[in-house]
Amino acid sequence: MLNSFSQRILKAANGKILLFFLFLFLAFEVFFGIVGGKIEALSNGASVLDLAMAYSPEDAYNLYLDKYSEEGRMLYLKAECVDLLFPLAYSCFFSLLISLGIKRFPEMPQEYRLLNLLPFLGGLADYMENIGIFTLLLKYPAKSYNMALWASGFGTIKWMTIFACVLLGLGSLGLIVVRRKEILS
Repeated sequence: MLNSFSQRILKAANGKILLFFLFLFLAFEVFFGIVGGKIEALSNGASVLDLAMAYSPEDAYNLYLDKYSEEGRMLYLKAECVDLLFPLAYSCFFSLLISLGIKRFPEMPQEYRLLNLLPFLGGLADYMENIGIFTLLLKYPAKSYNMALWASGFGTIKWMTIFACVLLGLGSLGLIVVRRKEILS
């Protein structure tokens, strides 16, 4: 099943679809940058919890949730609803970028080709983190340290995976340039 999904992405990967998902990715980044700034302005400078990594449940409340104003919390809840689409957009973007590099090396072993699925692991972790944050925001002022721990754990997996995807994406760009130079030589 994973091989089949990986192959479908490899077949679909091209520059046009990559640019489409790059545009979506950047549009979401701009949107969340604006909304994040408004949440900070409404909440004593506290940024959004989605941007934190490996925080304790106590930090989730002391540094974030307890600082959010009611209006900031409501805005954050609305932003979390929009965040239902963002993990899919960036997962597709990174998967396609990695796939374009893989396509330049048809001799690459099959197990390495599965690296184009890694962005979806990050997207899944992001969805799980969002469930946790959404729950924390809805239940506030009641405190759920277990849910904060859940959100932090999945947030950490998300950030580690995104970091790996950025490195793989840069490597993929390098592979594309190397193969292009070989073809032109």
